[in-house]
Amino acid sequence: MTDLRPDAPVCIDVEAMDSYAWLEQISQMNRQLFMVTNTNLYVEFISQYTLDFLDREFGLTDIPSPLPYKLVIRHLAQNGCFGDGNVEDIIEALTSRNEAQLTALPQTSDELDIMTPSGCRIHVKQTVMDDGRLLLIGNDISEEHIEEHALKLALDSSSSGYGIYNLETQTFKIHGDILRDTFHLDGFGNITMESMMKILHPDDYEKCFEGWTQGLSSGKPWELTYRLIRDDKRVVWTNCHFTPQVTKEGQFSNVICFFRDVTNTIRVQNELRQVTERTQNTLKAKNAFIGRLSHEMRTPMNAVIGIADALVHHHGTPVTKPKLELIQTSAQNILRILDETLQHAKLEEHKVELNPRPAPPSKCVESLCQLWEEKAIENGIKLSYQIDENVPPQIIFDDFRFEQCLNNLLSNAIKFAAGGEIKVIQTVVEQEQQRHLITAIKDNGIGMTPEQQEKIFTAFTQADRSISGRFGGTGLGMSITKNIIELMGGRISVNSTPGQGSVFALSLPIETVTPYQSAEPVTEDPAKTSKAVNRSLVETLLEENAPEPTEYDSLRVLVVDDNPTNHLVMKTLLESVVGEIVTANNGVQAIQVLENETVDLVFMDIHMPIMDGIEATLAIRGCDEAFTDIPIVALTADPQYQQKRLCKNIGMNGALAKPVRLNDLLEEIDKILEARKGANQAAA
Repeated sequence: MTDLRPDAPVCIDVEAMDSYAWLEQISQMNRQLFMVTNTNLYVEFISQYTLDFLDREFGLTDIPSPLPYKLVIRHLAQNGCFGDGNVEDIIEALTSRNEAQLTALPQTSDELDIMTPSGCRIHVKQTVMDDGRLLLIGNDISEEHIEEHALKLALDSSSSGYGIYNLETQTFKIHGDILRDTFHLDGFGNITMESMMKILHPDDYEKCFEGWTQGLSSGKPWELTYRLIRDDKRVVWTNCHFTPQVTKEGQFSNVICFFRDVTNTIRVQNELRQVTERTQNTLKAKNAFIGRLSHEMRTPMNAVIGIADALVHHHGTPVTKPKLELIQTSAQNILRILDETLQHAKLEEHKVELNPRPAPPSKCVESLCQLWEEKAIENGIKLSYQIDENVPPQIIFDDFRFEQCLNNLLSNAIKFAAGGEIKVIQTVVEQEQQRHLITAIKDNGIGMTPEQQEKIFTAFTQADRSISGRFGGTGLGMSITKNIIELMGGRISVNSTPGQGSVFALSLPIETVTPYQSAEPVTEDPAKTSKAVNRSLVETLLEENAPEPTEYDSLRVLVVDDNPTNHLVMKTLLESVVGEIVTANNGVQAIQVLENETVDLVFMDIHMPIMDGIEATLAIRGCDEAFTDIPIVALTADPQYQQKRLCKNIGMNGALAKPVRLNDLLEEIDKILEARKGANQAAA
């Protein structure tokens, strides 16, 4: 029990207490602390609720009368209710404030916040009444203080703040470190719109003005991100959500603003953007380099493979032929690695474009199985295929890209299933209310573990480290296949067991050909018939140095290429086959040759100085000279123009990829001769 009495205990006057009965009732009802002092600052009324509070918090039971208010202040100060500091100084300061309040004109209110030893927080408002007495009203704000403190912690930890803009006074009442420090405010504070504009970055004036005007006009919440400039010249990026408040009469009363310091976020985003830009630029430079490398390497590879091919066919001996074929195989492997790397680079840059058209899906399976038949026999593999009856004769898809996917899968199967069996199955199934073309390649080769299956479609990754050493490869084939089939709207799946083989399946949504779409007729591939002719000719060349005259002998061929090495390759390959070979270094020279000499066939490079192959072909096809219909075959190291349909769109009759081989050249010549015969028969 604490005794506030200076001398003996004297109870408070009961009559005085009764005269404040109305305050007693309010105190009990509202759970408020009430105390009244006279003009000399002696307490003449304390509500029962207040007495209970003093007893509970300070152990006070006997309250003297008269009680100096200064004595109450002293007791609170001694108990640390006003914070740390010299007790006498605190008492003197508070007493002076009370005396000044009583004598001030006009008289004003004063407010105090106290904290009891138990942690209870009380907000006291002191008001001078008309008769000069002092009325003290205390409210327990402990819960509000905890909530406010929690809000402050949340705002400070998230670099956030909130404010209320009064449209009538045009001032912001803000709270939070984000603006409190900028405006040198402690806790809540009011700032004007003018003060806000002074620290707004000049480049953001127009954006903020337009956003504010449009937001108030619409009456809907809006958001802005702008910059503030602090006194220390540091720029603070601020993101703010504005929510206008509307009265019942439809008038705007204020705008609630939630601020957030996003300086670090903006900085990180800028750094990431710069890193991304640098990475993209590096990637573009790398891919451009790979493209140039692929193109530039094809020229020397053309010489290696072409000359080796010519030597095999024209001067091969049992001793030199295997070595020459090894040179060819090794060079082809180098080109395959380059092609896969370039294809992967194009897919990364999303530069691969699809060319869907009506085509037979079964043809892809048949032609690829025929292509790999010889290699399968060489590896002791039984290769077969099965086309179900439900496969449509024509669907709309990019058959060139689809064949590329199948070729990668079939190549892998033949590589990993030596001495085994490979079966290609094509059928149609219903999946998710959509018909899908399913093409599966099943082998009984080495198989894969689940871990190996997970990473097989990752670029530059193979099933395990031993694969590259045993079988070679870049680890790009499966990644390219997955990317292409997904670009076509399909997907690839794999099911494999170590030692038992693998099943790869391509699933492609079917878009069938309508009667209004022109489907290309399914005809026999001219290459099939020409291969027999080519083989017989090659065999003849190997058997004797002076073969019997053939229909090639009368041909006069123009080779247009800016590289002398390629001229030599073509001459070496064809000089014993065709009648004469004429060369030109660019498109201008090629047209000059055609204007002055008779030529039966043109092999045209794409990329050349002065006039390239595309410009030259368009010029030839667009003129009214006799040579306007001369057969032109692209001979290029550019993979883009190795697609026959693309070259046909330019006006060419076909396309061959460098490096070229004799069989490839003869097949193109066969096609042109067959077309000429057909035209002559039709004219007759």
